[in-house]
Amino acid sequence: MSARRAVFITLALLLLMIGCRRRRVEPAEVTLVKIGDQNLTLQDFLIRADFELQLSGQSEPLVPEEQKRLKISVLRNMIERQVMMLEAKKLDLVVPMEVVSHTLKQILHSYDQAGVRDTILQDAVDLETWRQYQQETMTEQRLIQKAVIGEIEISDDDLRARYKSQQKQLILPKRVRVSQIVVESELKAREIFSQLKTGASFDDLVKAHSVGPERDQGGDMGYLTKGLPEFDPVFLLAMGDTSDVIQTEFGFHIFKVTDIQPTKKLSFEEVKNTLHDELVQEKELLHYHDWLKDVVSRTPIQYNRIALTELGVAISELIRRPVREPSEATVPSVGAEEVVVE
Repeated sequence: MSARRAVFITLALLLLMIGCRRRRVEPAEVTLVKIGDQNLTLQDFLIRADFELQLSGQSEPLVPEEQKRLKISVLRNMIERQVMMLEAKKLDLVVPMEVVSHTLKQILHSYDQAGVRDTILQDAVDLETWRQYQQETMTEQRLIQKAVIGEIEISDDDLRARYKSQQKQLILPKRVRVSQIVVESELKAREIFSQLKTGASFDDLVKAHSVGPERDQGGDMGYLTKGLPEFDPVFLLAMGDTSDVIQTEFGFHIFKVTDIQPTKKLSFEEVKNTLHDELVQEKELLHYHDWLKDVVSRTPIQYNRIALTELGVAISELIRRPVREPSEATVPSVGAEEVVVE
């Protein structure tokens, strides 16, 4: 038996005596949370928690603090995903299982090509749980795309206002393009430096002596900006100059400046697309939060205090938390009315 399964079998046994310990009950009989007309049972929780551990690759036994964090995280995600699924059903946006199965076939095909399919199926995931999880994920993405992202519009005035407000930050610093010869010993570097001083070709010396990965490209490292102290001397050189020997953790270097791009203020056209993406992300986040509050406020959520207490989870730990980012495609329980079932 794996360590992760032992953890959840233990959790199941702790809850088999729920109901004032009058009789033994099965995990499928224990409702932890009711979302709308859907029951989230202990059995659902155990299956999903085991699946989450499988995805993470966790194999070592969890200490009590880790078990607590895992239980809260899994329950939150399950509640949030169910809220999203209910909303998607109302809007007829649930991804059909046929589409999900086709997607999983493609994923498994890629695992076949990588030679790891058998390992994954034997030790990593239960396919039916994976299929359900994938359907929830794909449905959430479709719902958010329609309800949030599809509603965002950015005008040219918005972009110009953002550009004006950020002009001081929209500066491209001085950049220097350099090529290098790098060797492992200072003595070797000094010998090469002497050859350069007597007129030897930098390109020829790169090919003959450099151990850097860019040797076949003539030692070209591309453009550097100031930031690493060991490379600061390069920014004092003129076009075509070579540096003295400079030591770094990678070896002993001789740099040659092949181009200099001075500090430059970026034009509106140069940053227009970047500003657009920034504004879209900001507006998506604001719209997402407002939309989620509305969705959650319209979804009745009931908590079984006795069962959750037996599990070691407080109701407040499930509903009082910050809103997550829309990229996670999940719904926070912020704003949900707390209805407790004793």
